[in-house]
Amino acid sequence: CYGINLKSALEKCLGFENIIIDIRYNSGGYIQYFSNYIYPFISDKSIVYENRAMFKKNEFTKEMLDLSKYSLTYNVVKKENKTYCLSEIYEFTGGKDIFENVYILIGSNTASAADFAASFVKENSIGALIGTNTAGEGRTGSFLMNKLPQSGLLFTYNFCEYENSDGKDNSVYGTAPDIYSTISDENIELMENIK
Repeated sequence: CYGINLKSALEKCLGFENIIIDIRYNSGGYIQYFSNYIYPFISDKSIVYENRAMFKKNEFTKEMLDLSKYSLTYNVVKKENKTYCLSEIYEFTGGKDIFENVYILIGSNTASAADFAASFVKENSIGALIGTNTAGEGRTGSFLMNKLPQSGLLFTYNFCEYENSDGKDNSVYGTAPDIYSTISDENIELMENIK
């Protein structure tokens, strides 16, 4: 299992003060992977976190009001003006032996659960994000699919809105880094060849 291999690799590095985690090309997966295999090495604090995204009831989102048929763990709470809140609770258990300084490399290909992890690290002051804005989409559940009535063309869309801690829509702007840097594999290779 990849998670067990990652945990083993992180355990071997625990003597170091710093860790750099590169998720620039991680397009997502499950947030539980981050909480189970990475979080215990980067924070000693246990956190119960509620992720909340908003959506309006309309012909495209009405099926989301009955999430029980999808076996999802989200709760839907009605707000005002036909606005609903999609809420999910996550538990993050801190570890005993952690890296003192955490740096997460992010970029425009960081999305979904990887974006959630980056945003979570930033919001909870666990480490520094370095790179460019993520693709977003990590805080609002999964995409829905529909088709255009005339052409039958299928399209996917994100039915929720989540505001980052800076007030910007995560689906539009993604998560902003703490330090902007255009890090590329070519730049890293060039630096290694200079040595």
